[in-house]
This record gives sequence, structure tokens and C-alpha cells, in this order.
Amino acid sequence: MEIDQDLLRNFRFFRGHFYNLLADFLGIELVTITLLRDPVARTISHYRHIKRDPGHYFHQLVQNQDLIDFVQDRNTMTMVWNFQCRSFTFRADPVMVAQGLSKGELAARALERKLVTMMPSSSDALLDQAIMYLESCAHVGLLERFPESLTSLSRVIGFVAPYDLEFRLNVDPSPPKKEEINDETLEAIVKATVLDQKLYQRAEKLLDEQMSGRRMCCHMQR
Repeated sequence: MEIDQDLLRNFRFFRGHFYNLLADFLGIELVTITLLRDPVARTISHYRHIKRDPGHYFHQLVQNQDLIDFVQDRNTMTMVWNFQCRSFTFRADPVMVAQGLSKGELAARALERKLVTMMPSSSDALLDQAIMYLESCAHVGLLERFPESLTSLSRVIGFVAPYDLEFRLNVDPSPPKKEEINDETLEAIVKATVLDQKLYQRAEKLLDEQMSGRRMCCHMQR
């Protein structure tokens, strides 16, 4: 389904996996709230999600992959290697990219696949850029500290979260624990997410500052 960009500009709230493309796509300034996940846990979850999702463009490929293959295969590694840093610093025009794809390809999520392969390579400069983006966000949360993140966000936007809110939705029915992953695979994931781990550490500090009241972003007051 195609939605006109002018119509989209009338909305006041967007949620989803937009990388760092939505503001440029809409041509307006946005107040951004972001949520990070532990890089190792995110990699494991992404692999298992693709393996369960028959509609994903790598579903068939991943059926014959172990987790370490997913991390190291040249086709799938773009969804692992410092993915969060690369997502935050990625800039492109999705409309122009989509124009080079057929309707069938778009229906098969080829735009997402194309955008992921266009993301920048890992570098120390990339980490610096990702941290700058993170610090520009109105609020930074962590999946592993979701209740705290929601409490902190509530203070910023003046919204009181219900006490009976379900925190665990759309979860892996039988997620493996880190200690259940063999050492070789765990080492490969850690190697592939070095910058993401540093970004996550910075996000932890930002959340701590938000919880203590030492970081109060003015963006939400607009």
C-alpha cells in the first residue's frame, strides 16, 4: 500500500524500524525516541525470527544455516555487523531506491533488503556518528531494561504507564540463553558487534542519567 507523503505529514506519531530515514523522507523535523537491544541478544533474536518467518527474503537460506553461519555468511552478515550503529548513521532516499524495483520485488520486501546492503561499513567514525545521533534523541531506552525505560519516558512526555502493562509481547517462544550458545559462535557475534556494544554502553549511561533526572531533553516540550 502506498501512502502519500503529504498525508503522512499530518500524523503526529510514528513507530517502527525506520533506521535514520524517516525525517528526510517526510521532509520535517521529528522528535525521536529510540530503543536499543543488547547486540548479542539482538543477533540471536534476528536469526531466529528469520528462521520462523516464511515471508522473509532470507528465510530459505537461513533454514540451512547455523547461527555462526548467519553471522559470517556474506549474504546475511549485513544484518549483524554493527547493525545498530549502521542503522543510526544510514542516510538514503527510499523513494529513489524503490523506483528501481518492480512491484513484485517490493512485495517481497526487496526495498528493505536493498537498504540494508546500502548501509555504511563499520569504522570508528561510524561509532562517533551513532553516538551523536543517540545523544540527539529525546529519549533513549533499552529492551533489557524496558520497565525502567518506560518509566523514564513517562516522565519526559507526561504520560503515566498503566501498572498492568504487558512487557513481553511478540517474543520468541523458546529463546536460547547466551550461556547456551557455544563459545565459537558467541565469539563470532561479539567480534561482529564491537561498535554496537560500545553504543549500547553509552545508551546505558544515558538511561541512567534519565532515571536520575540528570538528563532531561527539551525536545519533548515543543
